[in-house]
Amino acid sequence: IVKIVGALYLIWLGIAQWRAPVKPAADAAALDTAGLPAHPGFGKRVMTGFLTNATNPKGIIFMVAVLPQFIAKEAPLLPQLAILGVTMVTIDSIVMHGYAALASSMQRFFRDVRAVRIQNRIFGAVLVVMGTLLFLVEPGGRRA
Repeated sequence: IVKIVGALYLIWLGIAQWRAPVKPAADAAALDTAGLPAHPGFGKRVMTGFLTNATNPKGIIFMVAVLPQFIAKEAPLLPQLAILGVTMVTIDSIVMHGYAALASSMQRFFRDVRAVRIQNRIFGAVLVVMGTLLFLVEPGGRRA
């Protein structure tokens, strides 16, 4: 019964996504005096990002699972943790800046009403297909 409810829910989500109304991204209330979208200040964005990452249980579990493999018991702990910390911050910064650059280059695609409608239809269709396929799969991965 859970499978049937889940499949019907996916199909319902897909239809809702397909039919979702598309509005222009920026309205007049969200614009500053220069006509650009208003954003929180730099400090607020940095603090929000820091708190989001610092309280993310996946990040903490990752650190607990991965870091001990790279710590030598016979060497001093503080320099090892410093090197690992700087390495992880550097790699994470590069990756996150890459994501930001990619998102920035795709802003036009996410703000264009026609493009958003196409995205809604694609992802709605994917959800409907996944819900339909869920009906065809038996427990254990066999098809009906």
